[in-house]
Formats: sequence, C-alpha cells, structure tokens
Amino acid sequence: MLIATAKAPIVAFALLLSLLTSIVQCAQDFHTIEISVVGAPNAICTLSQALYIFGYENSTGYPRINAVVVDTVSKAITKAFTGSFGGFYSCVTHGGRIYVVGVANRSRSSTSWLIAVFDEELNIIVNTSQPLSQGVDVATDVTVLSGSLFIVGVVNKSGFSWIRVERRALDTLALESAYSVPIGLSRHVVTRITSFGNSVVLGYTVDDATHIVFLSQDLKLLSETRLGYKLRLLSLATDGECLYLGAAEGVAKVCNGIVKAFHYANGGSAISVKPLNNTITALILTPNASGFAVAELRYLDKELRLLLREGLGNGYRYQQYVKPLEATDNRIFIAMAERSWLVKSVDTAAQCVHEEGGEAIRVSVEVVVLIVYISTTVTAIYFSGAWKRIRCKAS
Repeated sequence: MLIATAKAPIVAFALLLSLLTSIVQCAQDFHTIEISVVGAPNAICTLSQALYIFGYENSTGYPRINAVVVDTVSKAITKAFTGSFGGFYSCVTHGGRIYVVGVANRSRSSTSWLIAVFDEELNIIVNTSQPLSQGVDVATDVTVLSGSLFIVGVVNKSGFSWIRVERRALDTLALESAYSVPIGLSRHVVTRITSFGNSVVLGYTVDDATHIVFLSQDLKLLSETRLGYKLRLLSLATDGECLYLGAAEGVAKVCNGIVKAFHYANGGSAISVKPLNNTITALILTPNASGFAVAELRYLDKELRLLLREGLGNGYRYQQYVKPLEATDNRIFIAMAERSWLVKSVDTAAQCVHEEGGEAIRVSVEVVVLIVYISTTVTAIYFSGAWKRIRCKAS
C-alpha cells in the first residue's frame, strides 16, 4: 500500500513533465528573417518555396514601392525590386505569377490605384496605374476566381468617396466589369475581398456597420448583409463553409449572414486571419503607450475557442490596413515592421494539435493547472501520512 501511494506523486509529476515538454516544443521552431529595408512590409505571398514580400521603403522620407524575395529554405534574399513613389498593400499568386495591388503617388495630394503582375524572378510582366479621381485612391485587396482578377479599393474625389470593385483579365489587366458603392464624404475605409464558391465577397465597415456583399463573377449584386455586431473590419477569409472576419475588436465567424461565434482580442486588433488545418490563425496587434505594438498569433478552433497563444515580441509598428499573414501546410509567415522589415516564421506544429485515433487532442493551460493541483495534493497527502507514521514509530 505504501509503495502504491508513493508511486502516485511520481506518476503525476511524470504526466505534468510530459505536458510541459509538449508546450515547450510548441514554441521551439521559430525563426526571424531581418531585411535591411526601412519602411513597412504590407503583404506576403508564397510561390515555389519562396516568399514574396511587398510594401514600401521609406529611407528618404518619401515612400517608394518595394519588393523582396526570400528563399524559404536558406532564408536568403534572392531578389529585390524598388519602383516609383507609392506602396503595395496586398498580393495573390496564380499560375506562376504574383498579382499585387496598392497605390502610385501622382502628387503630394493624390494617388491612383496600382496593379502589377510579377513573374517568379520579380520581373514586371504588366502593370497599370490609371487614376480614377483627383483625390486619394487606394487599391487595398485582390483575389483570383475562375480565370479573372478581382480588385477592391476606395476612390476619393472632392470629398465624395466610394468603394470600387473591378474585374480584370489576368494576362493583360484589361478592365472587364466594375461595381461601386457610394460611402459618403471623405471616408477612409478598409475594404476586403475574397472568393466564396462561385461568388466574390466584398467586406467593409461604414458608420459602425459591417457589410458583407456577395457579387456574381460579372459583378452583379447577389445579396448584402449588414451584421448586427459592431465591428470594424480589417481582414476577410473563408474555409469554404463560413466567413472569418478579422476586426479591430477580435475575430468573428459569419455563416449565412449570421455571426455564429466571436473571439475578443482583449484590446488588440485581428489584423489578419487565415484558416489552416481545421484551425483559424489570427495575427493580433495590441498597441502600447509608446505608439508601437505587441504582436501575437492566436490559434482558434472553428468555433473560435482559443487553443494557443504564440508571442511574437513587441516594438512593432501598429498597422491596420495590411495583409501580412501567409500560411502553408507546415509553416506560418508574418511580415512585420520594426526598425526594418522582418519576417517571422513559425512551424504550424506550434498549434499543439495531434491527431490520434482520428480524434484531436489539444493541450490546454487548464489541463496543466489540473495536473499541478492533483500532483501537489497527492504529494501533500502522502508526505503528511508518512510524517504521521514516523512520529508514531518514534513515540
């Protein structure tokens, strides 16, 4: 009986050590790639074992278009590109090409949409920068569906603004159709676009109301939903069944126009969200008093329950209008701005999700606390009993 009792704390501590070892292993495979560019890396895409990072460089005080290619294996910079005044904000890969959108500066007070197509060697195949107004026009997001390119952005003309969605040819960037939504006077709105089945989905927030708009491939209105939640949309993604919205308040799951689940960011903003391996990965930036931000990844299940938090550090520039998160089958890449461009690379095993017998086993803080409590209690009871026996023998 004494031997069996003595084994209890040993077994409990062994189980605790095993769980703690799993948690430590979650954060082991973590790499930082520093790129000597002053400015901001706003978008990141992957193609043929390479990272394509787009944004702007600002070493002279005037932002210039900038792009860098990094080999995912060697972590070496293999290509670089610097263009005219402006910046890139979003990218997508298709058919061995990278499609990028952003802005081109026309003067100190006006910009135009910039759409460019690069090959794998970072050579420009075709680009267009046609001004839509005399104001600040910004192309913010891009996606590909059924052999066409879809771009969304904001047009500002003499105080009056509207959201514009364009369908363009993949090879020539020729305009095929367009859809517009007036949004009032001088609105600076984050607009996002993605594909959902055979439809194009537009997301934006105006006057504290978040709108989800479904469009046909020829950009005819199919349906529009105004969400009841008070959210400020920053990113938009889908797993093929529901939409996942990254917002200034957190992450929302929207199915058939209804908010099914919500995960609060606790003072931070969900800058970017990505469905991956039955989980939702969210990049959270939380601003601090210094004007910079603390960054972390949060791994959520499909019901937006927290599985794990992965700290990425602090001292990053707080940006809300970018798409700096990319994911592959085995790694997550995050482009961030500190003193220079940075790329964080995290192994997706950090999600601590293991498939055994078809059932996912997730390590949680609550389980660790429970094991600590049980092992401590059993140990205390054992040594209390042993001390009493020693006193009895001594007397």
